[in-house]
Amino acid sequence: MTRILQEAAAVSAAMAAVAQQPGSAAAGSSSTAAVPAGVESPEAWGFAANGTPPSLPRFVKALDERLINTMQETVMNVNGIFMQGDQSAARRKPLLVMAKDIIGEYFKLIRRAVGSCAMSCVATAACLHLAGGDKDFSATSPSLDFSDNWGTDTVMAAMSAVTTDIGLLHSQLPELSLRDWAAAATEQAVRGHIAAAVGALQERISSGVRMLTSQLTSRGGDQAPV
Repeated sequence: MTRILQEAAAVSAAMAAVAQQPGSAAAGSSSTAAVPAGVESPEAWGFAANGTPPSLPRFVKALDERLINTMQETVMNVNGIFMQGDQSAARRKPLLVMAKDIIGEYFKLIRRAVGSCAMSCVATAACLHLAGGDKDFSATSPSLDFSDNWGTDTVMAAMSAVTTDIGLLHSQLPELSLRDWAAAATEQAVRGHIAAAVGALQERISSGVRMLTSQLTSRGGDQAPV
């Protein structure tokens, strides 16, 4: 499972790197990227042929198929081979410690991937990569042609999958309250997405005010003195 987490971390880092590129979340974006070293079977993780990292939902699906399934098998094997019917707290403690550490790392990866995806989506939707580039800024400027897609469906699809898949472990590890972990992660994702969207709009407002101020100042200086 440690190997799975290491690969997932490399994939998540590649996703974050691409997300930082201007307009990276725009439809049809197909820039060439390099598959991170150490990632085996990149196509299984959702990498495109040109090295473009997977989408957020595809990443979650690939990660859960590997990690959650492996965790389920591990818990079943430990219960069947080592516990042999003894489910006392003392006997289960090593299993719970291991599971808590693995799930903790899992949610760190999810939060990182969701955060970078949300930032990229709202930046593209708010045309942050075009802000300040209009020669004649006005209400019809291309930089004000905001997208209808701010990444909400993408983020919520990913978190819905996380909640469903984590729920598969709940009956095997009830002591960890994994559904509460998923609920907290979903709330954090929603709050982070809203904060990113508000921040992007604030940045656009500030940029617009600066450009209008500059235009007014320039026009005022061109006027002949009375």
